[in-house]
Amino acid sequence: LLEREFQRVTISGEEKCGVPFTDLLDAAKSVVKALFLREKYMGLSLQSFCKTTARYLQDLSEKPLETRGYEE
Repeated sequence: LLEREFQRVTISGEEKCGVPFTDLLDAAKSVVKALFLREKYMGLSLQSFCKTTARYLQDLSEKPLETRGYEE
């Protein structure tokens, strides 16, 4: 007789880590805003900025995300 093992899965609307997805999204948006600010001020102080990060920020700036709310 073959015995099968099953795993229980609970669907609760939260991620496995216990943090709601909206909280993770808010944290990610804050990090992106901080990176845009860092890029801006690194440029103003004539310092180099990581090319890989700059490329990803360029990709993000072309999308309609709420990442540029810090600009006046």
